[in-house]
Amino acid sequence: MAEIDNGVIYKTKFINFFSRSILIVLENETSTSLLVSICNVLLLRGDARLDLNWTQVPQQDLMSLTVDSLLNSENQEKIGEAISLLPNLLSD
Repeated sequence: MAEIDNGVIYKTKFINFFSRSILIVLENETSTSLLVSICNVLLLRGDARLDLNWTQVPQQDLMSLTVDSLLNSENQEKIGEAISLLPNLLSD
């Protein structure tokens, strides 16, 4: 996978979710991002974690978070295909 660094940064926020304090990623003002939605699902499910001290997170780190979660999943089928589709989820 090619290195993608377009300088997009997302803010984070703590929310209460089923009696747990979870750090989630916020959409930015200029666009919505499927990648942000996928990362938030992973965070809420407990399948991924962000550093609790982060107040913002680069898009590249969200890509890494998603790839790591895919690689650590029990379902190894089609992981390469899923990873190759990740750049399509980036906001412009």
